Amino acid sequence: MYLSNWDVYWFTRLEEIKGLLLFEGDAVAAITVLGLLLYGGIAALLSSDDSNIDTTAFKLYVKKAIKPLCLWLSVATLSTISSTFIPTQKEMAAIIMLPAIVNNEELQKVPDNLLKLLNARLAEWLEEGGDTQK
Repeated sequence: MYLSNWDVYWFTRLEEIKGLLLFEGDAVAAITVLGLLLYGGIAALLSSDDSNIDTTAFKLYVKKAIKPLCLWLSVATLSTISSTFIPTQKEMAAIIMLPAIVNNEELQKVPDNLLKLLNARLAEWLEEGGDTQK
């Protein structure tokens, strides 16, 4: 089996992507509910007949308030997405080292050679121990 750096990278990112999707889903639901409440409140306020509010000034204020909010939401979204795909130091070390270890044929032969050595020693110990038990 061949293990590439990309395989390890995506394996380390799965948990982060899951967390991002859960967070984004919750954030979208909360923003939708707040937006609908705010929209309903503004619509009710502007449609009332006895209101003494200057609607043009209020609309201008809302437009000015929305620009920084959109900028903040854009920066927060980009920051969250970028932090999802940037690995930590430990994950980066694993991304670099694991494929080198797993794909090294010399290291793959070690367990086989070690198993042969252990089997030979075990056979010797059983032969020696078998004499004392008789």
